[in-house]
Amino acid sequence: MNLFYRYYKKKNKPVIIFTHGFGVNHDFLKYQTNHFKKKYSVLIWDLNSHGKSEGPLDLNIFVKSLNSIIEKEQINNATLVGHSLGGYISAIYTSRHPKRVKKLILINAPYKMDIITLFKLLFSSIIPFKGENRIIAAIKKKYPNHRIIRLLLQRLITRAKNILVPTILIISKQDEIVKPENSIRYSEKIKNCKVILVDGTHNIPRKNPKSINKILDKVI
Repeated sequence: MNLFYRYYKKKNKPVIIFTHGFGVNHDFLKYQTNHFKKKYSVLIWDLNSHGKSEGPLDLNIFVKSLNSIIEKEQINNATLVGHSLGGYISAIYTSRHPKRVKKLILINAPYKMDIITLFKLLFSSIIPFKGENRIIAAIKKKYPNHRIIRLLLQRLITRAKNILVPTILIISKQDEIVKPENSIRYSEKIKNCKVILVDGTHNIPRKNPKSINKILDKVI
């Protein structure tokens, strides 16, 4: 199973791992990648069935794939930054492998994948960049909508009580995909968590990268 990733490694520099959301690829977070690879070691990757990565559309596989990359590169004490579904995956990974994670940063990430969120992800007209149409089309061609929903609705619990590392939740006040109040409710379940509210929509890393990068500069 081929997994696409790029590791911009800088000697003796802390590692940041960026994980994108559903229906896009690593390029969605290019403004964050380009900004932070100047002074950190940065790893970006494509989720399975997204971009250049192969494999099934399966949350368990996403988490295992992330772990396989981290193990291959022998990374410890990484800061995980995930947007949307990528944040959900990063949170699950942190709950399972706490010793490998130094800090967790979630940007507009759902604390659970509910049916309403999934329908918004699948059928919304929110297109952050041209490549998303192609990627979602490829996913829908391979998987019928009902199977995509069933796969993403797997009961893979993000055990908030098991997330012990410092955690930052960046929440867009005008998020049209993930309800801000749900994200805030989730933050209350995490022991060491700070919430940062910002003006913007779900795809703020792409639509207003300077704003997000400024926040990340302060918290990483």
